[in-house]
Amino acid sequence: MNIKKPKFRSISFLLFLLTAGTLISILPLTVLGDSSQSQSEAAILLQGRVAKIIPEKNLVAVKPNKGKRVEVMINWNTEFIGFTKLEELKREQKIKIWYLSIKETKTAVKIEKLLTLGC
Repeated sequence: MNIKKPKFRSISFLLFLLTAGTLISILPLTVLGDSSQSQSEAAILLQGRVAKIIPEKNLVAVKPNKGKRVEVMINWNTEFIGFTKLEELKREQKIKIWYLSIKETKTAVKIEKLLTLGC
């Protein structure tokens, strides 16, 4: 009677490859992640008026309804709602801005230009 032995080497090698592939796919998230901020941190909402726009520095200063002026950086990933480029915003324009505060830098996630009602 000839009984085949299971091929444990090939099964264990396959498990090794699956484990290694999973670890390699997770590695960039842990290496590139900022340890001071969790990946699930929610953006901060700020509503106010545009105080200053500096397009060459990708910077918007917002005067909130209450409190001090806040300067927020704009990057390639910032979503614009109601306009397509930073230069379209005007001083005193009402806006909502969602930003992430990492260390001393505030980076905009989304900026919404609010409609102004008038006659």
